[in-house]
Amino acid sequence: MIAMAFVLLALNGCGGEEDPVADTHDAGEHDESALTPRDDHADDEHAEAEDDDYADDDHAETEDDEHADDDHAEAGHDEAEEDAHEQGHGEEAEFTEPHNYAEAIHVIHEQLEKIEALMTSGKLDKVHAEAAVIRDVAGTLAKFALAKDSGVPQEAVREINLAARALAATFGPIDKAGDSGDLAGTQKVYDEMVELFETLEQYADHDEDADHDEDDGHNDDDGG
Repeated sequence: MIAMAFVLLALNGCGGEEDPVADTHDAGEHDESALTPRDDHADDEHAEAEDDDYADDDHAETEDDEHADDDHAEAGHDEAEEDAHEQGHGEEAEFTEPHNYAEAIHVIHEQLEKIEALMTSGKLDKVHAEAAVIRDVAGTLAKFALAKDSGVPQEAVREINLAARALAATFGPIDKAGDSGDLAGTQKVYDEMVELFETLEQYADHDEDADHDEDDGHNDDDGG
């Protein structure tokens, strides 16, 4: 009996002890499983941040597109207003299309004389058509100045370009002054146009200009 009691005690002692290695292994598995949800949460936050970045980019692109559409609409509106203004005047001035720098200068000179006559007669509403010719012809001066046979010195091309652009830009102010019946305002812009014209005229080949006048005289004689 005593021997059996010792055997039972020995068996109970072996069954009651815990394996430290097994506990450590179980604890490790528990820790790893506990870390997994935190990693998934971080991935979710990163994905959300990327989605926000894409959303911001899409929003910025949308705003850029809207601004581009607005700019295009404004440009179209300005062009429509300008076309309507041109059509409102109705008439167009007659002039001989220039083929070189000297002829272009001749045309501008004639148009300035017509504007001066209109101011003298008080027909300021007619200034628009004559000034429009000056605007258009002034836009060709730089091209004509660059031609090999223009007679214009190369170092003068830049000055001609600037003066021609400034002369073309006087169309708006003199047209506005003329439409409003402002004689003083029209005269002021006209004086500026004459000053710019004198800068451009000095580079014209007056021999060609004289030939142009002579040809016009022959045409008139033939017509008579």
